[in-house]
Amino acid sequence: MTGVEAMKMAVSSQMSDKKEHNNLLWEAFKQLPERKLDSETGVRLMTIGSENDDIPCLEMVESLGATVVIEDHCTSSRYFWNEVIPEEDRLSAIAARYIDRIPCPSKDWEERERIPFILKLAEDYRVQCIFGTKSAGGSEQIGHPSLSSGG
Repeated sequence: MTGVEAMKMAVSSQMSDKKEHNNLLWEAFKQLPERKLDSETGVRLMTIGSENDDIPCLEMVESLGATVVIEDHCTSSRYFWNEVIPEEDRLSAIAARYIDRIPCPSKDWEERERIPFILKLAEDYRVQCIFGTKSAGGSEQIGHPSLSSGG
């Protein structure tokens, strides 16, 4: 699966009926073992930022021989990364999921939880290059200097 395909799935998961999306996701999942891609993985990229649903940008990057193997964006993996831990008080369980998740760059102050998380993702997915994206708000720039210096 390409990074572009994964991004389309992530964006689709936010905009479509969950049951319908999960049925389509399951069908795509069943096809993966036999699927052969037209290209090699190339350079393994990670994209980071507050949000990035710029499919043409990712298509351009992957057309040059790289593959986005993981990302950390508010509008993609961070949307579904951690799960709700069931509790008797269901509303508290849902709230805890949002409070305890990896923060967006504009809210990652003092502890800097996001940087170790990003570095661990990069290690786990054997990332060769981290590609930072910029939104109109620009909050993701807060974390980039610390990330580039390793903390």
